Amino acid sequence: MTPVNTAGAQVGLIYRVWTLSNNFRYKGEVWEQDNHQGGRLPPFFVWDANLTRSMKHLDLTVGVRNILNRRYAESFDMDLNTFQTTIDPQPDRNYWARATFHFSS
Repeated sequence: MTPVNTAGAQVGLIYRVWTLSNNFRYKGEVWEQDNHQGGRLPPFFVWDANLTRSMKHLDLTVGVRNILNRRYAESFDMDLNTFQTTIDPQPDRNYWARATFHFSS
């Protein structure tokens, strides 16, 4: 279940107390079994980004995952009730926030 092609890139910009980070991921098609057998997951491209404001002892970060709101799946799951292979879909566009406190001595 390993894709033939994968690629990733991270691009960031720092300006004074602000940091903008972009993460780009591409994953080629994945087959359920070797030799292109079974179910197939199509290739996908996902873009995530976050913005951080740094202060003396605190970093505040907000981010968006799946900015382009792509519908994609990265893997297969096994339904233990029916023993059928199912596709494990990933979330639509979603937002998150984080606060990081830095202790100093």
